[in-house]
Amino acid sequence: MWWPSFVAVLQDLWQFLVSPHNHSYEAAEPEERAPFRKSVPSEASSGSRVTHVLSARVRYVATHPTTVAIRSYLQSYDPHLVRRGPLTTHEWLTYVLLLQKASVPALALYLTPIGSWHTTLKGQPGSVIGIVPRTHALVEWTESPQMQKAGLVLFVTPAEVMTIGQLQSDGLYVHTTYDREQWLELRPVFTTV
Repeated sequence: MWWPSFVAVLQDLWQFLVSPHNHSYEAAEPEERAPFRKSVPSEASSGSRVTHVLSARVRYVATHPTTVAIRSYLQSYDPHLVRRGPLTTHEWLTYVLLLQKASVPALALYLTPIGSWHTTLKGQPGSVIGIVPRTHALVEWTESPQMQKAGLVLFVTPAEVMTIGQLQSDGLYVHTTYDREQWLELRPVFTTV
């Protein structure tokens, strides 16, 4: 039970020690932390981080430029995080969490099934797990014992109408809107990092 967390800590420590990047402990600017802002997958000439967002109703196959860029980012962090075929929910959400907070135990999340990531992130510094939706939070729910789902809360209205971005198994990215009664029936867990 503790082994994936231990391995993730060792991996993160190794990444920290061998990384050629400057390790500054200042808070990231909001522009760098928000992977939801529209940006063009291109080389950053000013040295700022380029984020790759997904567009609704687009199928992210293995050769799609955004899939290639996300996998390249994950490959530079840890080669075990990259999979074959269309972009997976694991890859996309790991990418989003790594952009939000660099100390996420990515390898432990890789070993944790979708729908149970909140158990791995519980107790991590800066992670907040709850039952109230927040914009940019990871949302997980169980439709049946064999079907667990996860997505990203794109925005929440004051009336608690929530829009979620989800990546389907065939790589199709969709937006789904739930009103308060609908998402309460799902019994979701929200994780903010």
